[in-house]
Amino acid sequence: MIVESTNVENMHVSPPFGNTLSCAVISWSDITQKLNKVAGRYFVYLLIKDDEVIYVGRSFNLSCRLSWHKYRKDFDTIYLAEYKTYDECCQTEKQITKYYSPSENRLWVLYGT
Repeated sequence: MIVESTNVENMHVSPPFGNTLSCAVISWSDITQKLNKVAGRYFVYLLIKDDEVIYVGRSFNLSCRLSWHKYRKDFDTIYLAEYKTYDECCQTEKQITKYYSPSENRLWVLYGT
């Protein structure tokens, strides 16, 4: 769940998102209109269902990749973070995936490096 706690004892520490160029939260209904304009840029994305991160991925062609997920994963919101370089994007994806351990990334979390 992506939530910040105000309780000092139970303070939630956000994962390191690195040096992002931009971030956005969008609904599935906005994907087609907005994402066709960002082809050729590096993104890490979090698929969210009922405020729970279910999948973390990265893509250079975000519209195509998310369209693929549309028919395979059940999500209602997408969190996007844009990166300047491919290396930053890959490193951040690994860190975020390890942090959240999303259900749809389970094999990667268990066996990924």
